[in-house]
Amino acid sequence: MRKAYLFTLLLPVFFSCTLHAQTTKTIDVAQPGTLSATLGEELKTIKDLTVTGKINTADIDGLAQANALEVLNLLDAAIVDAEGKETTVFPGYTLRKHPALTTFTFPKTVTTVGNGAFFKCQKLKKVVLPETIKKLNETVFMSCSALSDINFPNGLESIGRSALYMTAITEFTAPKSLKTLGDNALYGTPITKAVLNDKLEKIGQALFAACKQLSKIEIENNPNFKLVDGVLYSADETTLVAYPLADKRVLYKTLPTVTTLYQGIFEGAVNLKDIYINEGVKTIPVSLCCNTEALERMYWPATLTEVKAGAI
Repeated sequence: MRKAYLFTLLLPVFFSCTLHAQTTKTIDVAQPGTLSATLGEELKTIKDLTVTGKINTADIDGLAQANALEVLNLLDAAIVDAEGKETTVFPGYTLRKHPALTTFTFPKTVTTVGNGAFFKCQKLKKVVLPETIKKLNETVFMSCSALSDINFPNGLESIGRSALYMTAITEFTAPKSLKTLGDNALYGTPITKAVLNDKLEKIGQALFAACKQLSKIEIENNPNFKLVDGVLYSADETTLVAYPLADKRVLYKTLPTVTTLYQGIFEGAVNLKDIYINEGVKTIPVSLCCNTEALERMYWPATLTEVKAGAI
């Protein structure tokens, strides 16, 4: 009776340890391409995985099938190519649409993340980029709707088209090294403030389109861009680049020197009722002021020759 009672007490502890062993694991990969085989049936149940050693695209592709995997740490893993040589590129499209991943740590030697690597990972909340990172390619984290915690190390030079599209980040501060922000890079994010640096050389179309909580843009001493009354223009004031959509103004007039309007400038504007486009502008671009919440009137110039489909 006493033995049976002791067994009953120890059973939950044993079960807990067994479950932990099944769901949390560290694996050192000796031969690239063997990670899935090493995990075996655990590939279906593993929740928290740390990988070291040399891995290749096949190993990362295999993890896309680990449907219970929530935490993946590749900090001390090295990625190798088909010939076994180390590469600093994290392959594109490998973990796209992963159903469970919440936290991901990149290998510490990665400099570039390939296109769409984490596209539509809707449970992804936290990403740790390495200090070596230089480039986030297009659509890397596109539609990762829960992603709110991501670092941008100094050394990062380029954030590609739609890289952070519709993520959940609430503030963006460009690292000092950043030179390029691609089209739609921060589209639809709930950022309230954007701090840009003095090294930016290129800002793409619709950078802050549909960012309805953005009330402030900051940039200083940049030779390519400038703020005029809180609105972002090219340094020569001929191009309107971005407007803070949560700004309290109800009326806005573009500068008289403007000849070009970026796409999505006023898309999703919260308070604007009247927009005046200056003489000299010939084209109204795509999504210029669609989905505005209060817009009543828009004044177009006599110089206008084209209104793109979907402009309003």
